[in-house]
Amino acid sequence: LQPPNLDQFQKRLQLLTYKEITEIWQNERRSTEAKEMNAPQIQKLKDELRRDIDEVVQQQRLRILEEGARFRNPPKRSSRDKFFFCRLSPNHKLFHYDECDEKATKVPPLDDLTKKVSVSDIKSIATGKECPHHKSRKQQYAFSLMLESGKTEAVSLDFVAAEEELYNIWHDGVKVLLRETMVTEAAARDIEMLLNMEIKLQLLDVEGVTIPSDLPPVPPLPPNYNFCYNL
Repeated sequence: LQPPNLDQFQKRLQLLTYKEITEIWQNERRSTEAKEMNAPQIQKLKDELRRDIDEVVQQQRLRILEEGARFRNPPKRSSRDKFFFCRLSPNHKLFHYDECDEKATKVPPLDDLTKKVSVSDIKSIATGKECPHHKSRKQQYAFSLMLESGKTEAVSLDFVAAEEELYNIWHDGVKVLLRETMVTEAAARDIEMLLNMEIKLQLLDVEGVTIPSDLPPVPPLPPNYNFCYNL
């Protein structure tokens, strides 16, 4: 309100609780951060950092694939629903998988997972209704590794994830293995979160300095370049 004197300032403070003042401070901080993040200098810095942050998220996805996860086997007419555990090998060349118990809590070692699919045999990843085994809404987190014909007996390796987070991570991880761009909202959210954190860390040294909304003009060229520095 820009009170003109200290008396009016004190009267205004008496009308505000500590909670209201704290909310005002937080709103001012968020407003300042929003303006800083939209500054062209910050956007350019984000573009320079994005590739490194994208690589961090990719490596995190691959590490989770190495740890492995339990998936539901697509139901077949001749058998009940079963579960299998799948892990990516440390060299990222093979997916090891085998049937497991629904209540199993320990991660099986790679040697116990007798079935294998080579990453080089995977031509694409299918999701949702594109999956060969998708039959109902209960399989909304379904995805399939589509295999090269003639290289393996199976046409695809089919998965049904128990939750959206697991589905997103494995979808992203397989995309990384296929040298494709991660497309899930979870990947975009993680990249943006890490980018903002990195930007805030780099801006700590300029805290309290107003970042201009426009880039400073480039000075004109000198009339000539006939200058030097003599020691």
